[in-house]
Amino acid sequence: MTIDEMLGQAKSVAIFAHVHPDGDAIGSSLGLYRYIRDNYPEICAKVFLEAFPDKFRILRDAESIE
Repeated sequence: MTIDEMLGQAKSVAIFAHVHPDGDAIGSSLGLYRYIRDNYPEICAKVFLEAFPDKFRILRDAESIE
């Protein structure tokens, strides 16, 4: 099953990364979030991460992280 097949059946998606997220974890989480928002606007997507360094707040959609 592909991610698009899974998302086609979803109403909501929670995105998590590992403990003490680094730039890769933050960026990939936000990338998935943006993919869902752009391609599946009907899905309620949320990103949940631990506190992370302010230098990553420049990333698109970083303000959406809970």
